[in-house]
Amino acid sequence: MKLSFLALFIAALAMLAPQSARAEGGFVADGGCRDSSLATARRVPANIPGFRIELGSVLWGGSGISMSRLSDTTETLVPTTVLPHPAERLDWLALEPLAELAPGEYLIRHPGCYGGRVLESAVTLGEAQPLPTDAGTLEVSQLYLVYVGFGEDGPLRDYFVRTRLSASEGMHPWYFVYETWTTVDGADAPTSGGSLGERRPIINYQWDRIPVGCSSEGYGVAPGRRVFRADAAPPNGRPIVSSNTVDVELRCEDALPVDYDTLRPLTPEEIAEWERMGPRPPPPSTSDGGIDLDAAALDPDVTRAPYARSGCGCSAPGPATPAAAALGSLVLAALLLVLARTRRTR
Repeated sequence: MKLSFLALFIAALAMLAPQSARAEGGFVADGGCRDSSLATARRVPANIPGFRIELGSVLWGGSGISMSRLSDTTETLVPTTVLPHPAERLDWLALEPLAELAPGEYLIRHPGCYGGRVLESAVTLGEAQPLPTDAGTLEVSQLYLVYVGFGEDGPLRDYFVRTRLSASEGMHPWYFVYETWTTVDGADAPTSGGSLGERRPIINYQWDRIPVGCSSEGYGVAPGRRVFRADAAPPNGRPIVSSNTVDVELRCEDALPVDYDTLRPLTPEEIAEWERMGPRPPPPSTSDGGIDLDAAALDPDVTRAPYARSGCGCSAPGPATPAAAALGSLVLAALLLVLARTRRTR
């Protein structure tokens, strides 16, 4: 019993101790209750403008955040300031040094999830590099249309354009540090994931899908003449540098129907197959609130239509295979045998 209490006491002390993590980057992240630390970046110039703290909660402000330089025997506190993040995320803070940083090893301490354990994130800074003055060259594709299913009014369609940023030469030393996002008419653009101004490291930036509000739901950039631009910034959100601007006329009727995954243009026969499928009334509900699948199964077109989005990993339920049916029979027989033996012993 004493050993059990001792083990519990040691475990509690371990939970309260500062957690240390090794990473080489410009992003400090608590990740919403995951005790992660610095993310993604591998080479960080010493003149990085600042870092980002992701608290996982808006309740803890900037208290308990500090930065120190490490040497073989000493730890020297670096003067810093904690500011609201320009992205206007309440759980993001910008940590900016007030003194020039030199190459070497640094330690950032920040609160863990909901102000819990203190997290320690190690940062290795290299030689200073010139800050980029522009983000690079932005490309914007034509307007695409993809069919994603059927509704009460007929085929469901998604419309989008693709954007791609080719980073400038001055951005090369900052590949793993700077983040980029797309703007439309000066405002953060929505993304296919449903968020505004989604930031991603430039090193990982390829083609991005920006939804356009041509469908009945109207989600996305409004059709018409729009101005696209890519912005980029270090993790503290400033200074911001921009790409060229691209003027695009978004005309829903000019959208090119394509395959969702490959963007292969659909053949006239494929388009006709989708458009042939008229409105689908909602299937009747059963008395317990479920779906009457038998009623939907009476319409053979429902099962023949290219209903599922390619690559979504979904499939409609079908009849059981012979092997599955045999396995189910064996399991049922075993349960009945156990039940019978139990009654005999009683």
